[in-house]
Amino acid sequence: MNLVRPSFAIIGAVVAVLTTSPASSDEFTDCARGFAAIARGFDDIAIHYCSQVLRSPRFSEAQKSRALDFRAAAYRDSAQDQTAFDDLESAAARLPATFENLVVLALIQVRGGQLDAAAASFSAALAANPNDPRVHYNRGLVFYFMERHADAIADYERSLQLSPDVADTHYNLGLAYFDSGDMGAAIESYGRSIALVPSYAQAFHNRGHADARIGESALARNDFRRAVELAPEDPVIASTARTYRITR
Repeated sequence: MNLVRPSFAIIGAVVAVLTTSPASSDEFTDCARGFAAIARGFDDIAIHYCSQVLRSPRFSEAQKSRALDFRAAAYRDSAQDQTAFDDLESAAARLPATFENLVVLALIQVRGGQLDAAAASFSAALAANPNDPRVHYNRGLVFYFMERHADAIADYERSLQLSPDVADTHYNLGLAYFDSGDMGAAIESYGRSIALVPSYAQAFHNRGHADARIGESALARNDFRRAVELAPEDPVIASTARTYRITR
């Protein structure tokens, strides 16, 4: 039995980025944007912003040196070289420990496989801003992949208190409940994600497995069939369909 599980690609889409203002112009606004772009995998955008820092007369030589570090990491990052991630993390650690920079550092650490460090960086960001639903979501995802399911559930639930209509958060909460053995809560969470996004094939699929776990075979088959109708090309859904002999 396989569930459709989340991907860390989601994390990069919710990074907080500094906004341009006179007060922040001396705090690496452009460089932080470049850094965020690297975290999201947009290396060409990162190179653009870091290059702006290097051309600008308002940055010091020390600031330009950091921008050069970031840009070099972006150039190397396309090869997915571990050295690039290490350099990027080192550069991130030298930024002022603002909320935005801590979030970016955590994203870099996730991409480098440093889950313990990423959880710590997200926690530091939440100490500065405890009511950001995206950071609770991101830390919850890190906890989930660390198999700290109770911590993941707590973060997802807090994220939903702050931003209740995010289908992916309900979906990931369902995964955490499923893996912790609470099928009733998993079914409820998947149902909420489906209510928000009726075409959420993966939620139908995973709810089907939770249904099957509690002996609701008819409900399970209905959910599997709906998942196949919505996403027949999904390899996990297709595998389940073959196991249960379900066709569109």
